[in-house]
Amino acid sequence: MGYQNTNSIYLRALMGFAALAGTTTAVCTNWEQGRAHIDDGGSFSNHYTKSVDQLTCPASSDDDCEFAPKYYDFTAERDLLGAGGLPLGDLPEDELEAIFQLAADGFAQEFPASNGSNGSTNSTVEFKTLTTTLSTQDLPDSVDQVLEVDPAVNKTLTWTSYYVYSTGTLSGCSNETLNNVTVTAAAPYFTQDGSRNNQAVLAGGWGSISSNITGQQQGQDDAQGAAMSLVKRSAGTAISGLVVVTMVLAFVI
Repeated sequence: MGYQNTNSIYLRALMGFAALAGTTTAVCTNWEQGRAHIDDGGSFSNHYTKSVDQLTCPASSDDDCEFAPKYYDFTAERDLLGAGGLPLGDLPEDELEAIFQLAADGFAQEFPASNGSNGSTNSTVEFKTLTTTLSTQDLPDSVDQVLEVDPAVNKTLTWTSYYVYSTGTLSGCSNETLNNVTVTAAAPYFTQDGSRNNQAVLAGGWGSISSNITGQQQGQDDAQGAAMSLVKRSAGTAISGLVVVTMVLAFVI
């Protein structure tokens, strides 16, 4: 992204963020647009992948197991990063809102909602955290495979949200240490689902992470019968001890 003097930017930014703790208002007013990007099924970051469910299929099972179709409450959070991925989420709320608005304005310059040049978004991107409901009901065949679990396999169902990105350089900041700092704002977005009468849905794709069950795990799962039940995990919860052998992504936009 053409960052320069990265070390000095880090130092200035860190000093500025510490100073912000005692500052009531530190709003930036200017944004020099650098670049903008939109995730889609052909190009996306897995940085915003979250686990939403888990299913273990017993080794004694004669047939594959399958996640039951259901709905999941889901939140995709906006993000703000400095040079080199330095997190900026601890800024005061008014400063964050100002920066996200500047980023949104810069993004709109490159991807105007009216011309449909990208085809992914259906309205102006507001760079907000989005809360919605995801569904595994009536998935197309190309996606439905992520719900199937082979015997002796533990599978985690994941959702990867697609994001829009706007990178720019701040200026006109009342806290001078933020001036000339380059930041990237990232936010989820809604898209129109043609298979659901162009309903607005969160852009992204279902995926899965699988691992074989150890002998000890097999015995425990068989004893409990497993009952092909779903173990609900909070979105974003780390899955400790998971040995990843496959990751399947199936895109739905």
